[in-house]
Amino acid sequence: MKRITKHLTPSTLIAIIALVFAATGGAFAATGGSGSGGGSPSHATLTATTAKKKAAPKGKAGPRGPAGKNGTNGTNGAPGATGPAGATGPAGGTGPAGGAGPTGPAGESVTLGTAKTGKKAGECEVGGTTVSVGGKTENVCNGKPGTTGFTETLPSGKTEKGTWSFSVPKKFFGAGTVAKLVLPLSYNIPLAEKGIAKANVEYVSSEEEEETVPKTHATECPGTYINPKAEAGFLCVYTTVEEHAGIVKTESYVSLTSGDLFEIEANGEEGQFTFGSWAVTAP
Repeated sequence: MKRITKHLTPSTLIAIIALVFAATGGAFAATGGSGSGGGSPSHATLTATTAKKKAAPKGKAGPRGPAGKNGTNGTNGAPGATGPAGATGPAGGTGPAGGAGPTGPAGESVTLGTAKTGKKAGECEVGGTTVSVGGKTENVCNGKPGTTGFTETLPSGKTEKGTWSFSVPKKFFGAGTVAKLVLPLSYNIPLAEKGIAKANVEYVSSEEEEETVPKTHATECPGTYINPKAEAGFLCVYTTVEEHAGIVKTESYVSLTSGDLFEIEANGEEGQFTFGSWAVTAP
C-alpha cells in the first residue's frame, strides 16, 4: 500500500477519477494552478458535469422511449365466402300466459222503431222498421207484395184450355135415330163472377179448320183444335174427329163459373165417336 501511495501523484489521481466517470457516463472538467517547477498543484477544483442521464442500475428497466409515428394501414382484403347455415336450434319452451287485458268500453244497444211510409227520402214505400245504434238510424223497408203461383179465379183476359170427347155405341142407333147427350167441360180455374153467356159459346167444326172452308168464328175463336184460342168473354169448342154423321147440333146447356154443360144431338147408324179441345178467356 505504501508503494502505491508513494507513486500516486495528484495528476495520476485526476486521471483515474476521469477514467471512472467516463466509464459511468460522467464528464469532468478539472481546473487548477500548478506550483513552481511544474510540481503538484497546491489545490485543485474539480467540477463534474453530467452529459447524459445516469444509466439505470443493472437489472432494472430503463425509462420508456418516445412513441414512434403511426404506420400506413394496409389494403382491406376481399370478403370471405358466406359460411353454411347453422343447424336449427331446438324449439323454445312455451312462455308464460299473458295477463288479462283491460276491459273494453260497454257496447250500445240497438233500438227498433217504425219507419215512415211514403215515397220521400228516408221513407219506406210500403212501410218498414228503423234501426238505431251509435247515433245513426237506418230504414229496413218492407218489400212490395208479390203474387203467388196459385190463383183462386181466372184473372181477366187470361185463358185456360182443355180437351173433351164422347162416344155413342152403335146399338143406340137405328134408322132415323137421334141421340141427345150432355157433354161437361170443367174449368181447372173457375171464373171470377159468372159463366160465359150462352151467346158467347161457339162450336168450331173440324171442317171449318180446312183452308177451303171459310171460318164462321174466326174473330171470336181464332185458334185450332191443336192450339185452341178464345177472345175475352168467349168459350170456343173445337172438334178433331167426327165419325158417322157427326154432331148435328150443339147448344150450351148450363154455363157456370166452374165450367159448362153442352146439349149434343148426334145421329148415325154406325155409332158416334168425337173428341176435341176447348179454350175459355175470362171477361
